[in-house]
Amino acid sequence: MDRTAFDRDLDRAEVPYRVVDRLAGEEVSLAREDFEDLCRIHLYDWLEQVARSQWWDYRRDAYRHLAARLGGVAQESYDEVFAAEAK
Repeated sequence: MDRTAFDRDLDRAEVPYRVVDRLAGEEVSLAREDFEDLCRIHLYDWLEQVARSQWWDYRRDAYRHLAARLGGVAQESYDEVFAAEAK
């Protein structure tokens, strides 16, 4: 997916959510539940990789925003992973 379009919809409250297929360039509409699932997958995939890759600043604002949008365990996981960042 095109991450710019995805990031833009993080603040949307109304459905449908729209992401852009980065290969076909076509817009895909998603129901709230599907968009939330996509947010979880996207965030948790990165949280699993970030310490290993040491690419802490890659889309950091977007991932912080994802964690805040999802709240609860997602926010706690984000905070835990990024607390390990070497300063």
